[in-house]
Amino acid sequence: MAQPTPPYQAPAEHTSTSGQPTPPQQSAASAEYENNPFFVGLNGFKKMFAYAKSLAIIFLVMSIAGFIGNLAQEKPGQDEASETAATPVIDSITIEQILFIAGIASVFILGIVLISVFINGLSSYASYAVATQRKITFQEAVKAVAKRYPAYLLMQLIIFVKVLLWTLLFIVPGIIMSIRYSLAGTSFFAKDLSANESIKHSLTLTKGGWMTTFASYVTINLPTFGIIAGVTQPGAQGILYRQFNSHQESNTPKPGAHILSVVVTVITGLLIALVIMAMIAFLALAFTGYLDSSRFGE
Repeated sequence: MAQPTPPYQAPAEHTSTSGQPTPPQQSAASAEYENNPFFVGLNGFKKMFAYAKSLAIIFLVMSIAGFIGNLAQEKPGQDEASETAATPVIDSITIEQILFIAGIASVFILGIVLISVFINGLSSYASYAVATQRKITFQEAVKAVAKRYPAYLLMQLIIFVKVLLWTLLFIVPGIIMSIRYSLAGTSFFAKDLSANESIKHSLTLTKGGWMTTFASYVTINLPTFGIIAGVTQPGAQGILYRQFNSHQESNTPKPGAHILSVVVTVITGLLIALVIMAMIAFLALAFTGYLDSSRFGE
């Protein structure tokens, strides 16, 4: 004989031992979120070697070489004799020679800019590898950047112009917006976006996370004097992109800034304010003639 069907019962809520409903489980994105800026930079450094090892080695060597080069340039003892000896040579140069030298210099500078943008593209591709947690090779990165180089160059040009215009509004807005645009390169490769779309996506991702982003770039480089910035920067960008993009796609708010991010941002802001005040004071004294050499007995 067929048994009667039992009445429908709704599934019971999960309850705790106290009888209260348990809170919803934390998402994986929230659980993995790292907002301590020091660990964002440190983990970014490690993940660069895990997912973009060849690029990480190249960037590390370049960073160290650049640091050593800057130290070597600071040579005391360049006296006025060499400058005086060069004066007659400069005076004898004709206008045609000046134009020729200017043309050669322009081509040289343009070449440096194009190469620098390409290297920056490799850095963005490395941050994309960290963000997607996928291993890449140097050859793959070169091919990917070369394939989309015109669009990437356009993106960098747009960012440069935008940051320059923001900087004209008294420096600070330029610093703020340069951080807001900093994930555009990662977005460019991660989502195969156009130049403008990448910039807009970066603005969306960093909204509400500016302080964490800024401190993640700065904190790890303070104790290392920026020697490993070539590796920590794309690594941090990859980690931040992964976290911010996950929260954006799930439409969940980002956790608040870590106390270390607040401290680093406040200290940096005070230093910038002091520099700006010193520049204003110097310009004011220069315009009023207070810095005239006659006041110092010359």
